[in-house]
Amino acid sequence: MADLVINILRSKYLISPIHYEGLQRIEPLEIPEDALREAIFNSIIHKLYIGVHTQMKVWNDRIELWNDGELPFGMTIENLMSDHSSKPRNPTIAAVFYKAGFIESWGRGISKICDGFVDAGLPEPKFEESCGGVLVTMFRPGIPGNDDGLTKKKNKGKVPMLANQANQANQANQATEQVIEAMNGATEDSVQEYILQIITANPSITQKEIAVEIQKPLSTVKYYMHQMRKKHIIERIGTSQNGNWRVVK
Repeated sequence: MADLVINILRSKYLISPIHYEGLQRIEPLEIPEDALREAIFNSIIHKLYIGVHTQMKVWNDRIELWNDGELPFGMTIENLMSDHSSKPRNPTIAAVFYKAGFIESWGRGISKICDGFVDAGLPEPKFEESCGGVLVTMFRPGIPGNDDGLTKKKNKGKVPMLANQANQANQANQATEQVIEAMNGATEDSVQEYILQIITANPSITQKEIAVEIQKPLSTVKYYMHQMRKKHIIERIGTSQNGNWRVVK
């Protein structure tokens, strides 16, 4: 899911400056990809799934990623920026991501994001509570920041760029439905892969509980899982009330 979002950003909204190492052509993303992926993973793990969808906006000078759900009781933005205990809002999803190798340790996601930007020579992302959720602002290269690393509003959208870079940046004024759909697992393959990860971590989970976790209608989850059973990807052991799911392949 995170890779789908990054691929859309890479192809439509962000810049990948080209350089060569010997004969090898290198096209790194303009912002650290690992840090961006970590921010997306964090948004999935800590999202309030009874709320609205995760929202991403892409501007000439920054990327904003907003997630519904206030910080856990006793947790502050200042706590997030230092060593802290992990309090995932969705423990099952967190466990799946950990076992799949998407996250390496607990309570270090914010540090990993900040370190990635600093190592790339960019300002640390800004984290703040906003509109009942958490907003992270990740700054793109090219616009000078002020003393605390934040971009001055008067400089917004005034980045000197090459012509081909400007064509990409002009499309990056705000997020589109494609990014939002990707954040919410819009494709059938990504939804089925997500369901597979969930039932691997919790074979006794119900279809209703899966629907809540992936924020999809129950009828949609039943359809996908029916298709997965027809393809012999999963099977049901026992009754609908007391059985378990088993991954076949």
